[in-house]
Amino acid sequence: MKILAIELSTARGSLAWRDNDVDPSTALRTSLAPEWPNDRKNSGAFFENLDNITKKCGAAELIVVGLGPGSYAGTRIAISAAIGLQISSGARLIGFPSICAMESAEAVVRGADVVVAVTASPTPVIQSDWVADGAHVIAVGSCLPTQRELDPALVARSRVIVDSRDAALKEAGDVVMGIAEGRWTAAHIEAELGELPTRHNDHEITVFKSLGLAVEDIFAAHLVLTHSDTQ
Repeated sequence: MKILAIELSTARGSLAWRDNDVDPSTALRTSLAPEWPNDRKNSGAFFENLDNITKKCGAAELIVVGLGPGSYAGTRIAISAAIGLQISSGARLIGFPSICAMESAEAVVRGADVVVAVTASPTPVIQSDWVADGAHVIAVGSCLPTQRELDPALVARSRVIVDSRDAALKEAGDVVMGIAEGRWTAAHIEAELGELPTRHNDHEITVFKSLGLAVEDIFAAHLVLTHSDTQ
């Protein structure tokens, strides 16, 4: 499927193209349009880049447009352009909000395939019975040995991956509090991220508890630079 994404609600406008029928290792790199300063004086840059990417890649089968919140003028331009492209090509059109407020944490988590917790909460914000079998949970907050953001029952029923065993056994409350309470031992940490762990089956829950390592910052920066066409 050929997918075009339009984002004009932020301070920098951007376009992205994805073609699932070509090699994914090269599709993203070759099809990203440059970003540009996004204000009312630079709407021409959007249409120039949109023209370039459609000439290069053809008509999209799916158009995804950012709905903000953010720049009101930019969002209006993006929506208008997306509707015009939909009419001319017959593509499906999806609006995607940058932020979507939910009534509760439970409403966010239930049914999700991937759950991310980034909090400073001393007590669990994600309960075990909210998380479906097969989900992947990423916990990067509550970085003190006296804080936990995950229900210990969730950690107990999950395969636990960390970026550093040594750090997790000293600082990650989601890990060390459970050990102190006799819920599990240090052996409950199955692997470090650098060991490239893989899923055993589609039903297991995996938890990645991250405290942060410099090598992760290096690879994140490398990924951005590799796939960026910005000047």
